[in-house]
Amino acid sequence: MIQEAFGTLLGQNLSKWLPRASSSRVLVASWLVFAFILGTVYRGNLTAALTLPKYPPRPETVEELVNFADRVTMPPFGKDWQKQFRESGSAKLERLANLMDIGPTILEGLQMALEKKQAHLTTRQAFSHWTAEHFTRADGSVPLYFGQEHIVPGACAWPIPHDAPYKHHVDNIMMEVKEAGLYDKWAEDLLKETRRESRVKRKEERGKDDTSSTTINPTRALTIVHMQGPLMLLLLGLLIAIITLISEILTSRCCH
Repeated sequence: MIQEAFGTLLGQNLSKWLPRASSSRVLVASWLVFAFILGTVYRGNLTAALTLPKYPPRPETVEELVNFADRVTMPPFGKDWQKQFRESGSAKLERLANLMDIGPTILEGLQMALEKKQAHLTTRQAFSHWTAEHFTRADGSVPLYFGQEHIVPGACAWPIPHDAPYKHHVDNIMMEVKEAGLYDKWAEDLLKETRRESRVKRKEERGKDDTSSTTINPTRALTIVHMQGPLMLLLLGLLIAIITLISEILTSRCCH
């Protein structure tokens, strides 16, 4: 019985016929369902653990950022933000203001964030556009990420003459456009197009650079491409098992 139990957990078939008693059949069927679910969940988690890359912990909030980063850069307009952080009365925002370095452009700040232990503060719209245009790799991945906590909010507006009589009509139109999600849709479409152009550009640069050597990271995580061989063997084994089972059933019926 122990051999049969462990065999079903490993995906093996029963070596003997099912008992004739209904209660025993229900018990065996319940165990087979349990073993199937347990084995499927285990194999799925094992495959995910082998294929998905593991990333080190990263700062997501202001408190985590001030405890992790050695420096925080921001474009020239960040002087007002730095002043507000210092006068906010919040300990974490005051520490953030002390870490801030005002002056680098968005591109320079993002590049330094990649090379050093520091971060860059800017609006989310500008960050999305610059990372999509300048930091998108040939495979579509981006080495930078957004923090979960918003620090610098971004504002959008349409400039119109002062005391314009049609201002309330423009306000109503802007409100309808915003509530309909058109701004988010336009921004997402723009980012997709920018990422696509950036990927094409990176692939062209990689194709022209024939003399560059490709370095292989020995700690690179397995992907679904590396698992194609074992998965194909698994499917082949399942197919052979099904054919064998059908053959045993047909043979037993013919003999009886």
